[in-house]
Amino acid sequence: MQTSSPSEQSEIKALTGLRGIAAIGVVLGHYQVLGFLNPWFQWHNAAVDLFFMLSGFTLSYVYLCKQPQGVKHYFLARVARILPLSILTTAIFALAFVVPDPAAFSQNPDRIYIDFLKQAVGINAWPVIGDGRHWNTPAWSISVEMFLYFLIFPLLAYLKPTPSNTLILIALIILPIASIQIYLKYFDWLYITALQPGNYSTANKLAPTLRGVMDFLAGYIVYCCYQNKGLLWDFLKNKSFAITLIIFFILFLSTKGVISNHYILLAFPVLILALTENQGIVQRFLNSPVMHTMGLWSYSIYLWQLPIKMALERVFRTLPFNANYPDYVIHAVTLFVLLVLSGISYRYFEAPVRTFIKTRFGGQTPPGV
Repeated sequence: MQTSSPSEQSEIKALTGLRGIAAIGVVLGHYQVLGFLNPWFQWHNAAVDLFFMLSGFTLSYVYLCKQPQGVKHYFLARVARILPLSILTTAIFALAFVVPDPAAFSQNPDRIYIDFLKQAVGINAWPVIGDGRHWNTPAWSISVEMFLYFLIFPLLAYLKPTPSNTLILIALIILPIASIQIYLKYFDWLYITALQPGNYSTANKLAPTLRGVMDFLAGYIVYCCYQNKGLLWDFLKNKSFAITLIIFFILFLSTKGVISNHYILLAFPVLILALTENQGIVQRFLNSPVMHTMGLWSYSIYLWQLPIKMALERVFRTLPFNANYPDYVIHAVTLFVLLVLSGISYRYFEAPVRTFIKTRFGGQTPPGV
């Protein structure tokens, strides 16, 4: 596997900002804080697919070029990136919500410890060995990310497929369409919650992982197109604003019931490709300090959103005159607390622990040394 040092590989800041947009989109879709604008933020399911695509592109961008550093560095970096916060949030969720009422969060309370272990290490959405249950429901996609990191990307790194420009163009159409169809036909939200036991088909059980694989491969294909610097990249590099308008148009049609908002997936690969050129109004917005910060916080935002929402709902129920608190006040306070906690989580837990693991077990020099 080829890897590159972060110090030798420049960050595409616009894509970090885009990750922040995806995280905020998920939260706004779940929290419903914007009143009459809420229909415009029902694309939060597609935002998860955007995460998968960004992972496919970013891992390829960082690890498939320049100086080789070895397999150990790659896997250690992925563990440091994902597992510490996953374990922490799963443990807090278990102590705060599951232990007091295990029957509400597990189809079989006797398996609660096995559930905890699977969810903490991120294998609960994996085919065969996973069980599909997720207490902290958004964490289903983190488990899929783990599958992509540990199985799919190493395979890509070993095989190093180099599709032609024609195959790239076909794949950038076929892969998003496949992901859309998997989501619309087979993805069942009841399967990934702990509250709804039932009989699910093999397609329902495989849908989360297959959806992630299609998106991740699309991100890899975008990387191949970026590396080729061919006609498609040359055509799209200054088109990020036009692509953004197309996304808004699809969302507009979705608010009118004309089309599913999930079809914005068709625009995500070309948007990622366009954002690799650091020019344009969209890039300037995504490169801004606020959006870049949201991108850095995105993992914390994503994993803390449900625990914070559930905790504050309990708090508001215990306050006097709670019936007089409008929903938008509750949701706005929840969003504010989420952002504050996510910033604290990133600065004082996520980033330091990641650095410690890489330094302690990988032999890397700490930043600034």
